[in-house]
Amino acid sequence: MYLKRHILLFFLSLFFLSLLLFGFFALVRQSVLVRVYDASTGGVLLHAIVENHSPAQRQTTLAGWLFRDVDQHLSINVTAAGYLPAKASWNAPYPWALRGRLNVFLFPTQLTGIVRDADSGQPLSGVSVQIGAKNLLSDASGSFHFSGLAGDDIPLSVQCDGYEPGRARVLWQNHLLQKEPLAVDLQPNSIEGRVRWR
Repeated sequence: MYLKRHILLFFLSLFFLSLLLFGFFALVRQSVLVRVYDASTGGVLLHAIVENHSPAQRQTTLAGWLFRDVDQHLSINVTAAGYLPAKASWNAPYPWALRGRLNVFLFPTQLTGIVRDADSGQPLSGVSVQIGAKNLLSDASGSFHFSGLAGDDIPLSVQCDGYEPGRARVLWQNHLLQKEPLAVDLQPNSIEGRVRWR
């Protein structure tokens, strides 16, 4: 009888202990610190936007974005002007983890293109290509390259001696997200008129 009572008390203690541990792990909420970096330079991007669709509370700090009351998993969408968007997620390595860290690396947008003679199709080198305050010259193969462009339907202008000025639009979906090259064809200057003989 004495042995049965001790065995019963032992199993009851185990049962209540397991209930207590289960309740603790069920109530544990983590805080996750998210930091966003430029993938090309490693610099911190403080102007990034970090969003999630869970009830976690976000607090922006100098160190990054702190999500509180995370329940074992965090999924986020990260955007920043001049960078490709990214998705990232964090999973608790073990149920009793109280803190986590998630580093996200964003890649700058890249635009490549070529300037050609509209009549011959030949590439034009040394052509001035401008987007906003950024200005560069096309290389020997007529190619140009910009990085860190932000927005959609961005105006691009092209100037070359002996040609009409050229214009094009940089589209977010086509040229920056899907990285389709942008071709700009310039029309040679022409003079129209009539020759009159006296």
